[in-house]
Amino acid sequence: MAVGFMIFLIVMAWPAFAKISDLPEFYAAGRMVLSGNGAQVYDIAQQRAAQHALFPGMEDRVIGFFVNPFALPMIVPIGWVPVDAVRYVWKALLSIALGLSIWLIKRIFELDFRGTLWLIAVMLCSGAAYEAMRIDQVSSFMLCGFCFALWALKEERPVLAALGMSVVLLKPQELLPMLLFMLGARKYKPLICLCVLSAILALIGYCELGTAGMIGYKDLISSTATSAQYLQTNLSPTLRGQLFLLFPNMKAVGTAISSGVFVVSLGFIYYCGRYFSGSHKWLQAALLCSMPLGFAASPYFFDYDLLMLVPSLVVLMKEPLQEKIPQWALLLGMLGSLLFTVPFAVQIHYEYLLKGGTVNPFFWMLLLFSIGVVVFAFKNKQFFDEYV
Repeated sequence: MAVGFMIFLIVMAWPAFAKISDLPEFYAAGRMVLSGNGAQVYDIAQQRAAQHALFPGMEDRVIGFFVNPFALPMIVPIGWVPVDAVRYVWKALLSIALGLSIWLIKRIFELDFRGTLWLIAVMLCSGAAYEAMRIDQVSSFMLCGFCFALWALKEERPVLAALGMSVVLLKPQELLPMLLFMLGARKYKPLICLCVLSAILALIGYCELGTAGMIGYKDLISSTATSAQYLQTNLSPTLRGQLFLLFPNMKAVGTAISSGVFVVSLGFIYYCGRYFSGSHKWLQAALLCSMPLGFAASPYFFDYDLLMLVPSLVVLMKEPLQEKIPQWALLLGMLGSLLFTVPFAVQIHYEYLLKGGTVNPFFWMLLLFSIGVVVFAFKNKQFFDEYV
């Protein structure tokens, strides 16, 4: 039913491609780089011209391109696909990535048939998966890369782990908490491999952009501290987004406060890595102690990026750890998670937040969840120390 539900929703949204899809930003950037105009990728005016030339149905709509130069080389290849076919190719790739993510999670956590069915049902009924697939965001690719990295870390294959984590460089602030935990846990080999791979990607990105393009990216990102015109960080379920909603005329102050909290959170996550560094199940501890808290304190991410927290949820609900959760906490968690399912998530986002809502329930639920799972992990350290 969940699979059919997702397919139905995607088919219903298909005719509205020009009005809702984020694919034009990625495709236009790829085509600009391939045509030798990489220096203009982060110029909003040039992006507008390129997007409208490729997709005339967009009318006055324009999507800012915020993928960082490190990850740009991963986006460029889509520019080789003919414009008439790119919609179909992109959606197929997103679907394959989502399916591979489910398969990898099944392998990593050794889910049985029933557990796998629950995973499929929960993921495909989530607002995050729906929104990511509906508007053609890269979250499915990031989840697939992240899950591949988790599998490689479990198998102690650092080069493959770095390869998987490099995909998450599309939005590096979402990977940074995990990296800090790994640094604290002294998992140096995959981090060194990732640094080498990142340097290679950065060199390729610089060749594609040039100095002017790098400066353009810096200027574009700097503008988001005071403006939400092209990157609506006020809608992010983060501390920064919540401050922007409550104090819309004090964005610079909100950015400073949230940045300070983010740095403190990263320091605490590093401490968590040190605390669990000798645990046999350090990877499970990392997913609980780094990802939820890192997301809540992150500078920005959007609802569809919550897909990245699926592995953390699986850790929490996998026996025998699930049996250690108090029944009242399990019930409250299940009720709170309803906010993130399609019927509720869509209404909250489109009918409340986009119409002037000032309290983001997604942020508060994520904050409570992140604090709860960290406390839970520390209270059950013996579980993570057990050898299997």
